[in-house]
Amino acid sequence: MENVSEEDWKEDRSHPGLWYGEVKYQPVGWGKPYRYLLRREKKEAKGGQEVLGKRWGMSIMPVVSNRQGEVQE
Repeated sequence: MENVSEEDWKEDRSHPGLWYGEVKYQPVGWGKPYRYLLRREKKEAKGGQEVLGKRWGMSIMPVVSNRQGEVQE
């Protein structure tokens, strides 16, 4: 999978600490690459629970999509 450079993340101006990005990826055995939409959110540990991906303090949620248009939408 391609890496998303820091410059490729688009910050959500209405929600500080939230960014959107995308990559194209073709899994082995699949006939074509697919669009993966990414949502990255800055997370803080709370209530004694650790943050998934705590090394970076971020949570990233991928979604495979065939939709066109802006990632945030």
